[in-house]
Amino acid sequence: MNKLKKITTLFLLLFSVVASAMDSSITDDIGDLVQKGDAAALVKLKQGADNGDVESEVLLGEYFLTQKDGKKQAVEWFKKTADQGNWRGQLDLGYCYANGLGIEKDNNQALIWYTKSALQGNLDAQKALGTFYRYVLANDKQAIIWLTKAADHGGSEHDDESRILLGDYYYFGDGVGKNEVISYALYDLADDHQDLLNTDWNLTKSQIKTAKVLKQRMFKIGVSSAIDEYLKSVHESK
Repeated sequence: MNKLKKITTLFLLLFSVVASAMDSSITDDIGDLVQKGDAAALVKLKQGADNGDVESEVLLGEYFLTQKDGKKQAVEWFKKTADQGNWRGQLDLGYCYANGLGIEKDNNQALIWYTKSALQGNLDAQKALGTFYRYVLANDKQAIIWLTKAADHGGSEHDDESRILLGDYYYFGDGVGKNEVISYALYDLADDHQDLLNTDWNLTKSQIKTAKVLKQRMFKIGVSSAIDEYLKSVHESK
């Protein structure tokens, strides 16, 4: 098989998440307006932050992060929200530590805050942590654990990037047993990247059929459960 084009997602370490619907007096819509330079929205956002609204505090930090001289202020807001247990503030704080924005670069602190955020079950945090383990800490075992958790999110929260990265692991056999059936199923599950299947595979027609069935099981019962089920069936058939 021709070497598949690996989708390297280092950019995942370089994002500040502005996602997810949240119950808050200040919504992401206002945050979007602030990012576009709406002065009135910025005033409203600052009022919300000054009144202790945690989501306003996070969004204000994300606004400062986009400003040339606002990085230190961003970190101050992220620390405040992270200490309150807000997953988004924790994720943003980890991002700042990982990239040395507004604070000295510190991978240990980045790992701490990425982990705190990921443990709350958010897809973006799990993906960021898995990517951090893979590309920065070179820990394939932990990367696979967290990318699998991110890949397991279903419905509107499904995550193609995590599924592709996990597929890479199973295709190339890095940190996990090489298995093209699982890799094919994961790539197939990534809705927006069906082009990855348009190449030569070392799979028989029967194995591709098995991979298609595995994909459906991943969709129905989750990625990790489907993989465990498939590997168990392979082991029992030997």
